[in-house]
Amino acid sequence: MPTQGTYFLNTTSFATATAIYTNAALTTAAPNGWYKTSSNTFRQQTGAPSTPVLSTTYTCECTTFSSSTVEASESAACGATINQTYYHTGSGSTPVATNVCYSDPGQNVLGNGYYKLTSTTFMQITGGSGVVASVGTISVGVAFTSSLVKTTSTNACAATINQTYYHNGSSGQPPVATDVCYSDLCKTTVLGNGFYKIATTGSGIYIEITGGAGVVASVTSCPSALTSYSSSTMGNFNGVCPFDGSNPPANQTYYHDGSGTLPATGDTCYSDSAGTTTLIGGYYYLSGTGSNNRNYIEVNSSGVVNFGYPQLC
Repeated sequence: MPTQGTYFLNTTSFATATAIYTNAALTTAAPNGWYKTSSNTFRQQTGAPSTPVLSTTYTCECTTFSSSTVEASESAACGATINQTYYHTGSGSTPVATNVCYSDPGQNVLGNGYYKLTSTTFMQITGGSGVVASVGTISVGVAFTSSLVKTTSTNACAATINQTYYHNGSSGQPPVATDVCYSDLCKTTVLGNGFYKIATTGSGIYIEITGGAGVVASVTSCPSALTSYSSSTMGNFNGVCPFDGSNPPANQTYYHDGSGTLPATGDTCYSDSAGTTTLIGGYYYLSGTGSNNRNYIEVNSSGVVNFGYPQLC
């Protein structure tokens, strides 16, 4: 809205004045621009500060309103700053459909495009005559928290959630497959391809974005944290449980997804802490010395501990 202030005229009325000033001595001209009294009478001052001149009186049944400058799209208007004072032919505080909008008190119509009116509304002008075609609610994204993008799911699962992003899915919910994700509230910039951790529930949850358009391809739970343990390398039964009661060195660090200290029936064993490479099928010595006191396991070709293990030999 326009700023109210106290000004001084060089005659007794706004209608007859030839210039407007900011001081009673009439030595400092008011800035160039449009001025209005309590009625719908407008006059434009030009030539300030050296030779101020008020235009002829112009009467417009117009209402002032605040707006952004014109933008090419609704999303661009969403991110715009409301920093302009315009005029419209309606009676409300902001224009409605069919109102005519001007950049001044009724002389120059606003151009076609999108204008932000409030933090949640915009208007669209079409047709080239300043006529408001529609007034709508700005479509903004649904906020969700996330990590920064990671190149692998493993890295995402280990990441810290410290970002706020946005998606076009259901309000109050995290993104799901086929939702589009954005880095900004107004949905102008999509998130890049990669993996994003979006929750710490259980062992964590991450999304994968593919295709270059911010689209969620999948939502996946992170694997449970793995437990490290010492083991021999893979061998046959006689290699991990020699008949003489000796034992091979447990000089390898492997990992399993079970709940115990050592892997047990049904647990999956891995050669790396990220859980990307399962152990080769075969026998593995774990601990203990002497006959009938050595723990060993047998894993299948998928790295899963077979039924009944670990056993003593």
